[in-house]
Amino acid sequence: MAQRILAALVIVLVSSLSLCACTLALDSPKALTPDCKFDGSDGVCGTCIRQHCSTQLGSCCGDANCQATLDALDRCAGKSDQTACSTLRTNTTLGSCVNASCKDQCLGEGKGMCFSSDGSCNCNDIAPSDAATCSESSIGGGSCCADFGWPGSGLACDCLAFRCKETADGCACSSSGGPNTSCSGVHCCISGGDCRCGTKACESYETPVDACTSALVSCNGRSRVTSCSESVH
Repeated sequence: MAQRILAALVIVLVSSLSLCACTLALDSPKALTPDCKFDGSDGVCGTCIRQHCSTQLGSCCGDANCQATLDALDRCAGKSDQTACSTLRTNTTLGSCVNASCKDQCLGEGKGMCFSSDGSCNCNDIAPSDAATCSESSIGGGSCCADFGWPGSGLACDCLAFRCKETADGCACSSSGGPNTSCSGVHCCISGGDCRCGTKACESYETPVDACTSALVSCNGRSRVTSCSESVH
């Protein structure tokens, strides 16, 4: 009798320990750190990310769906791989923080930046810049053309103004000069980014159009976009 009671007590004790172990396992979440390890973490780019984007980095490290972003982070911060930096920028959490706080340190001049001059702007490599920075509207009306695959290493996106002014025979439009954004006449002819309207018929190298507008400007094998913030696939 005593032996059966002892055996029963042992079974209860073992069951209790097993239940306790399971409870501890279920109640112990995976330890997360806002400073998870990645290649290049001590470099200029990596240091900036650790200092300014630690919360977003910690969230990404604890998310299985964020693995591709972490792989891109390794190559971007560790090898200055601009294609990887482009991938990193697309992440809505960590990438957004890098764009806002570490753009200069991680992307460098000409990599993630747009440059403007009178009536035009140009974005190189991985920009895509904010629409307000380089777009049809930012240049006061015009056309924007991007390389296929934009944004990406070695690619570009450009926006050129489209301005029209009166001439002796009607009007003419190009990337510079003139207060208007369109013009019309008896004959309107376009060639590349130049368009004219007047009494003279179109030359062989010109294409007849109903009126001169920026919508008719050709990108010559590139993709037409309204802003360099758009991706081209």
